[in-house]
Amino acid sequence: MSPTNQQVSTRKRSIDFLLLTALQVERKALCSALQLSDKITVGTRTYWQGRLTLRGNKAYEIVVGECVIGRLKRGHLGAK
Repeated sequence: MSPTNQQVSTRKRSIDFLLLTALQVERKALCSALQLSDKITVGTRTYWQGRLTLRGNKAYEIVVGECVIGRLKRGHLGAK
């Protein structure tokens, strides 16, 4: 179940890396490799967010977004 816009605003976290993909297959591969399962919908955009923990308990907040060619202007997805 995806959170509403209100739920997203109440659970904002600092983001260390935003990865944008051009193709669905790329987005799925990244989400699988990074084990991102937190799907967030903001308006018409969908993002996948998770935490990557490395040795020494260093953790990074990761967000993956998929650009939809023809629907969004260049830079639009990353600007939010």
